[in-house]
Amino acid sequence: MSDPITFYKESTWTLKFSTENIIPKGGYIRVDVPEEIKMNPSTSVSGGSCRIWSCPEKMATDKVIYFIVSEDLPANKEF
Repeated sequence: MSDPITFYKESTWTLKFSTENIIPKGGYIRVDVPEEIKMNPSTSVSGGSCRIWSCPEKMATDKVIYFIVSEDLPANKEF
């Protein structure tokens, strides 16, 4: 279902998550976006959490983004 206000417009999304296990430095988080969202890989990796963690553009698609973490992330903590 499309929302006529945001359809084909740039939007900013907030992603909150917690992990069951520790994610070690250099590990990655894979985010699959809902079918209704279509990302632009070149702009999706240029801001937000990608300024804290690395988001390789070559690994990003219109449906998937990877965060390569720069420090150990503890289990059961919301990010």
